[in-house]
Amino acid sequence: KRSSIFWRGGSHFVETLSNPRAQVACQGVNNTAVFDTGFADPPHNTSVLLRHCCRPFVPFNMTTGWKYLAVLDGHGYTERFKSFTASNSLIVWWQATDHYEFFYPGFRNGTNILIVKSLEGLASAVEWARNHDQEAMLMAERMKYFSDLVFHDDFIDCYLHTLLSEYAEMLSYRVVASEDNSTYNPEEYVT
Repeated sequence: KRSSIFWRGGSHFVETLSNPRAQVACQGVNNTAVFDTGFADPPHNTSVLLRHCCRPFVPFNMTTGWKYLAVLDGHGYTERFKSFTASNSLIVWWQATDHYEFFYPGFRNGTNILIVKSLEGLASAVEWARNHDQEAMLMAERMKYFSDLVFHDDFIDCYLHTLLSEYAEMLSYRVVASEDNSTYNPEEYVT
C-alpha cells in the first residue's frame, strides 16, 4: 500500500484557498511526499483559483491501495466515509463541522481512527502513522471490525426499528398492520 494520505473530493462550494477542502486538495501539489490529494472535478468545472489542485479521479475500489485515507467534512456528510471504514486503511478525519452520522459514536480517537482539527494535524497524523506502522494498522483493523458489526444487516434493522419506534412514540402514532394488508390512513391511528 502507498504510504501517503489519499483524498479526492468535489470543489463545489469551495471558493477560497482558506477552505479546508482547498487546503487539503492543494497539498497534493505542494507536498506530494505526504499528500495524494486533490479535487476530482474536471479543471473546467473548477474555479480558476483552484484548477491547479485537480487530480485524476480514482474509483472507489482502488482507494484501498493507500495506507491512510483522509475524510474531510464539507457542506454535508461525505459519501465515502462509511465505505472507508471497511477498507483496512487507517482513517484520518478532519472534523471541521458538526455534521453527524449514526455511526460516529463508535469512533474512538487513537483506537480505531485519528481525528484531527487542521491541515497540520493531517500531516502530523501521517508522520505518526509512518513511525508507528503496527499501531496504525491495528487501528485500521479495529475500524474494519467496527464496520463489519455496525453496517451488518441485523444492526441496521435494529437501528431502524429503534429509530422508527422512538419517532412513533414522539409523534403519538400507534402504528398497526391492517388485517387485510391494505393501505391505511394514518389519521385512523393517531391517539
